[in-house]
Amino acid sequence: MKTLENKKLRRDRGGRFGNQSGMTLIEIIIVLALIGLIMAGLVKGYGALFGQGQAKVAKSAISSWETVLELYYANNGSYPESIDDLCTTKKKNRCTADDDQNYGVKPSMLLDPWKKEWIYEVEDGVPVIISGGPDKQEGGGDDIRSDEE
Repeated sequence: MKTLENKKLRRDRGGRFGNQSGMTLIEIIIVLALIGLIMAGLVKGYGALFGQGQAKVAKSAISSWETVLELYYANNGSYPESIDDLCTTKKKNRCTADDDQNYGVKPSMLLDPWKKEWIYEVEDGVPVIISGGPDKQEGGGDDIRSDEE
């Protein structure tokens, strides 16, 4: 009968003794690094998808603004000089939802998806609604405008 004292423990190529199973520290570090790289790629991809989603929300909101402006035009014969003219009920110079005569404008509509105020202009008698886009500034090349498809 062999005893443990007579048995010599030898390391195999993976640095393990005898018939031990498991992973070495180097293998664990490599696996964690690979997981980190995969997660970084996913986060980057998700960020791009989120940005595209915000752009779609902005285009949808612009469509809602166009409907509101057409209703205003039908009632008044001209487009408003500013978005504030669409609100008949104001508190602290802001639209409120207290009155149904706000042409459907709700406080939540006053900011674009990037939490900046919409830019409203009348160009050649046509209203134009602009969101600064992801850079939150007009003219940055990523603007979302009602006069563009």
